[in-house]
Amino acid sequence: MAKIKTNKIHKPLVVTGYISFGLLVASVFISTTIPFATILAQPNSIKLNVSIIMISLTVGALLPVLVGYFIGDTSVKSKSKLTHHFSGMLFGLLAYWWMTLITVFVSFPAYLVSDNNIRIMLMNFVPSIFVAIITTTLGVMHVRSKQARHDVLEYKPFVIVLAASVLAMPLSSVVNNFMTNSVNVYTFIVPSIIFAIGCVTYLTLKKCELSKLQKVAWSSVAVSVLFLLVFVANMFETALVGYLWQPSAEVQSASTWMAFVTALVAWLIYWIKQVKSLSVSSSAKK
Repeated sequence: MAKIKTNKIHKPLVVTGYISFGLLVASVFISTTIPFATILAQPNSIKLNVSIIMISLTVGALLPVLVGYFIGDTSVKSKSKLTHHFSGMLFGLLAYWWMTLITVFVSFPAYLVSDNNIRIMLMNFVPSIFVAIITTTLGVMHVRSKQARHDVLEYKPFVIVLAASVLAMPLSSVVNNFMTNSVNVYTFIVPSIIFAIGCVTYLTLKKCELSKLQKVAWSSVAVSVLFLLVFVANMFETALVGYLWQPSAEVQSASTWMAFVTALVAWLIYWIKQVKSLSVSSSAKK
């Protein structure tokens, strides 16, 4: 696989990643931490229960991505801080997919865990444990490999896991719908979107001097960034609108579409800059 040494290709993802995480933190605090802190301040509230819910929801929303980022940051041997940030962002994207998968498919029913507080803590902390196991395994493998001084995105096992993670969520949903006999047209919308975006982003890299595996890697990153931006934008919009006033159904619908459009525009800006940096890097190698 051809090695791309310039750090210019790192900046678009690093900047986009930090902005997304900042919005995620703001969203969690506005929608969860502040409201529960207000309830906690009330004299008649059950302090223990409210504290557990507040801490669990706040930490549960942020910890998996933080775990992925910090493990990714330590998974490369490089003197460049930007390279470390870039690796952290890649692992953060991987953590996002696994956090989503585990949250959807791992449950703790009452007959297994009767205590509500324990169940809430498990539901919010278990995804971080899974993320830590997966990212640590990949991180250690990369550090001990001969490619430890190169980008994680050039490491084949990481690319395979990231691409598989991008596909796992929609495919598992399709399988689940078939098993529950609930297949309809909506079953195939998300998989179709992911497939279409993956193909389009792959084709936009045709002028870049990249191997097929590298193109798959960058396409997986592109799809991950888009879904992350949509998730964060929608979460921030919902938190902010709900915190400021009680909107009508029409206003909620309009603000949701606005969040989606904003995320899409932000993604287009990111991807245009990313492809441009990859093209410049490819030209510089000639």
